[in-house]
Amino acid sequence: MAARGRRGEAAAKGGRGLINPEELAKHYTRFRVSERILLTGHSHQAWPDVAFEAQQQAWLDAAEYVDDVWEKAFEKANEVRRGFARLLDDTPERIALAQNTHELVVRFLSALPLGKRPQLVTTDAEFHTIRRQLDRLAEEGIEVIQVPALPAAMPETCVPWKDDLRSSASLPWLPEPGPGNARATMILPFVNCVCPCGKPAGGV
Repeated sequence: MAARGRRGEAAAKGGRGLINPEELAKHYTRFRVSERILLTGHSHQAWPDVAFEAQQQAWLDAAEYVDDVWEKAFEKANEVRRGFARLLDDTPERIALAQNTHELVVRFLSALPLGKRPQLVTTDAEFHTIRRQLDRLAEEGIEVIQVPALPAAMPETCVPWKDDLRSSASLPWLPEPGPGNARATMILPFVNCVCPCGKPAGGV
């Protein structure tokens, strides 16, 4: 919500919040994005040049500091959190970092009260990172409700909700829990995006 508000404010001031593709492409020269179009929405997408520079610096830091490198690594992690927080109009303490999406998924699922609320709501178009985890939870008795990703529809018309307080997590575009909608304790952020044409646009 905060990120959406910031973009809306920028647009109201004359569109300064919009990204210029040509300016952005200058930061992705190694992937030659100015010469080709990459439509992947996962780890095979273009990486910025600064990522290559950062990996080189990490190698040099490890060689220089050896076992004392961790303090420097934690400082860099905090810097990354502050960067994401600035972009999302949030606080660094609310930004979680991990080596990969799988780790974030496992950490997220481990925080859910699945013993008391053994139900998860997702879509049938998830990437393998979370689909495999949810399939495994289903084998252990967790009820996993898969909402069809296509055709695209408003949430109130396609989610088979029962107001029984059983669900631990729901899709991100559902209303927040409240007096008339107190079913979810957390939001499940690992769903595929659906573009206005109704076709999946990829996900984690």
